[in-house]
Amino acid sequence: MFKKLVEKNRSIRIFDESVELSQEDFLELVDLARLSPAGRNQLSFRFYLVKGEDLKKIYSMLHWAGAIPEWEGPKPGERPGSVILVITEDNTLSPLNAINMGIGIQSMMLGACEKGFGGCIIRAIDHTEIKKVLN
Repeated sequence: MFKKLVEKNRSIRIFDESVELSQEDFLELVDLARLSPAGRNQLSFRFYLVKGEDLKKIYSMLHWAGAIPEWEGPKPGERPGSVILVITEDNTLSPLNAINMGIGIQSMMLGACEKGFGGCIIRAIDHTEIKKVLN
């Protein structure tokens, strides 16, 4: 039942770093966001799968659990093996875009949970630096 999936889905902060999303899993999750309802039928964001060396380059630019300042995030070996960046078209997030993005990301999180993956939505990232590093 769908309720069981929602109950199982939660923010994960300790991962098995050796587990990476395949391109196929990534595309299936992105498709869930694409199929999700959106105000004005606007999906004005893109998705970027980051893993391997690129993830190592940007990992310090992800800021975990801002409400727990003494925790610096997952330790080596407990970090995610893949990250999906959700990128807005113009680097702004109107209220409607924020709602649409949230709906799409929730669909992706539920899909990831159904596949046996976990995730954590993080908005506190160094956007400018990540853009420079990943070009």
